[in-house]
Amino acid sequence: MSKWLFIGQIPASVLYLTYSLLAGNAVFVASNAASLATGITGQVIYVVRGRRGKEVEAPGRGPIATVPSSEMAALPDRLSRQ
Repeated sequence: MSKWLFIGQIPASVLYLTYSLLAGNAVFVASNAASLATGITGQVIYVVRGRRGKEVEAPGRGPIATVPSSEMAALPDRLSRQ
């Protein structure tokens, strides 16, 4: 997932929310506020988790290795077979 998704969503949501407030439409205010919260939450998660792998014990890679995020799902199976 690209960081630009959330970076673009946040200003768009702020502008839609501003318009909704000026129009006085409570339904659009609520939905656009939820969209803004989703964008902010997504960006925070993206930044905190990062796109780097996690340092874990990985079979065949030494005691501590950086495992790409794409391989993290298969790691429990590989570790249980040791």
